[in-house]
Amino acid sequence: MEGEGSYLVERPSGLEMGNRFLSLAVDTSKGLQPNMLFSKHTSLTYADLPYLYRVQGKWEIPAFLGADRAKAKGSLTLTLKGKIGPAVIAQRFQVPQNEPYIEEVLTVENQGSDDLATPGLAMGFARSLDDEAPRDCRIISVPFRRDLRGTRGEYQEYSLDEIAMNHGFFCPRWPQREATKEFGAEGWIWTYGDTSLLVAKHAPELIEFSILSTEEVGGKAAIRFGGACVWHGDPEEGTRIEPGSRLSFSATRYVLVQGGLREGYYAFRNYMESLGHKTPRDFDPPVHWNELYDNPLWWQGDSFENRRRLYTLAHMEDEAAKAREVGCEALYLDPGWDTAFGSSIWASYRLKDAKEFVKLMGEKYGLKVSLHMPLAAWCDVTAYPLEAHKRDREGAMQEGLCGTSPAYLKTKKQRLIELAKAGFAYYMYDGSGFTGPCWDASHGHSIPLTRSEHCRAVLELIQAVHRMNPALIIELHDPILAGVPERYAPMHYLHGVGPSFDEGWAFEYMWDPMDDLISGRAVSLYYYNMAYSLPLYIHIDLRKDNENALEFWWYASTCRHLGIGGKHMDPKVWDAHKRAMRTYMRLRKFYTQGIFLGLEEEVHLHRLPGEKRLVLNVFNLEAKAMVKVINLDLSQLGFAKASNVSEGKWTLEGDRLSVELELEGRDARVLEILCS
Repeated sequence: MEGEGSYLVERPSGLEMGNRFLSLAVDTSKGLQPNMLFSKHTSLTYADLPYLYRVQGKWEIPAFLGADRAKAKGSLTLTLKGKIGPAVIAQRFQVPQNEPYIEEVLTVENQGSDDLATPGLAMGFARSLDDEAPRDCRIISVPFRRDLRGTRGEYQEYSLDEIAMNHGFFCPRWPQREATKEFGAEGWIWTYGDTSLLVAKHAPELIEFSILSTEEVGGKAAIRFGGACVWHGDPEEGTRIEPGSRLSFSATRYVLVQGGLREGYYAFRNYMESLGHKTPRDFDPPVHWNELYDNPLWWQGDSFENRRRLYTLAHMEDEAAKAREVGCEALYLDPGWDTAFGSSIWASYRLKDAKEFVKLMGEKYGLKVSLHMPLAAWCDVTAYPLEAHKRDREGAMQEGLCGTSPAYLKTKKQRLIELAKAGFAYYMYDGSGFTGPCWDASHGHSIPLTRSEHCRAVLELIQAVHRMNPALIIELHDPILAGVPERYAPMHYLHGVGPSFDEGWAFEYMWDPMDDLISGRAVSLYYYNMAYSLPLYIHIDLRKDNENALEFWWYASTCRHLGIGGKHMDPKVWDAHKRAMRTYMRLRKFYTQGIFLGLEEEVHLHRLPGEKRLVLNVFNLEAKAMVKVINLDLSQLGFAKASNVSEGKWTLEGDRLSVELELEGRDARVLEILCS
């Protein structure tokens, strides 16, 4: 029955399935046509036109082949089958008994005798933009409402009309942007009144996004959403399907959410956490001191001679002394520690034997040692076998390495594993970007090499190390674009596919972290944390900071793994950093393992389960002083009252806490709230 958990019933024109939150109607009288997605709570219709299917050049209605029903504990599954030419489409919808979502997975099988070219494949629900469309609806990108390079006032948030009238953008190669009528994100939140619909894509094994697009359906303007889509050539696996083969696209979940933007973001985070994309239990990464900022090698130019002169044991001991003074736990070695850029061969002639170096740092300075580990795109090619080079169409050897060549992978694995045996604590997989097309058939990859194959090779290098040393922390940059403030693949892509990476990279906000913050670019980290608890790593240049340690606290609050470097010339600022580090180390579990709650862009709340206190980070990014009032409903956080707030004027009325705080220009404060 409709009122009791999930249900599936016959209708005159087809089928209806749903639960007490959402319903899906499917018309099978004229082909396969899921044609209504409806919220029972708000009586809002999210999809009101026939589902759109484009396997090749045009929109078509699949011939209906039948439906399979299955009932498992806690859910119902309906698999619809349709056919367009040689393509058989299986569309599986799952509805749980008492959870507010419907999940969809699309599979396309080629039953023909020839390859099925599908570079324009697109499928999705359709919502008409007629007079009855909810004009107050806002559609918000997840996880980056603030684009990684977006400045203040710029948001990836649109009305239905704005999506219909404007173009989105796609960044195939930083810093270029290509206009597109299709908007891509990992998820979208449709806010309307006090209820929202989250449309989220889970894509750990395909580079696939949730797409919004304007279409014309039966002479009507409409928005297509959900389903599956090949967007600018991704997922590559979806652009051509061989005879007898099939491809299952990534799952899309449609979640009814009580609330707006914040609650929608948390719903996305809950979804990702339920699938394992979250902070590991007892996550405890060492706070890094990065020697790069004060090391003249990077600023004078990297060369063999400069490495010999400027990257010595004496230089590293100078940096280790700073790390110990400020309170860091590990010395992070950026480019310079190996014999050549990306060789992954320890330069023992300058730095002692690797094991001896690790022992020295531990015994003399109390520090672990972490390594910058460039992959194929950035490696000095002279450090690898000739067989690892790329080849062009004519078979001529090219300058760069092929990241999937057996010679490169074998050599790199051996060197990574050998270094791990020396006792290093952490690898940063930088230079992870796509190495470009390669036509060398002896490498065993497609001709030419695909982006997906490149990414799998990167994963192979992660897994090789983790199988030998599971405790070694591995960070992975974007596997297609590396070393740029941009993101190509979904944040959870490759995560959890076997032993995988432990943390991601905070989008290159390392070079001018203060400007990134004041401009608004680094506010993207606020939204990331509302959408993900999957850890990010950053190291920041403290030489750009102020006496209020503004940049220190912003990145400490938004990056679960913190790295710092660059001793400030002003002793007052250096002292401020030492004080900030003492506070951070005392509260570090709130930042590394806690739950991030975004009250507003400049107010972050950190809650650690089991602790009867809260940590509140408050920021003023403006040049002028200001007074900020923060209101908290303690009952929503599991507390009845507060007994003390470490600073500011505070009042308590029942379970509602109000804190008034005076902030200087470009200020940062850390408040502790004791609760019961």
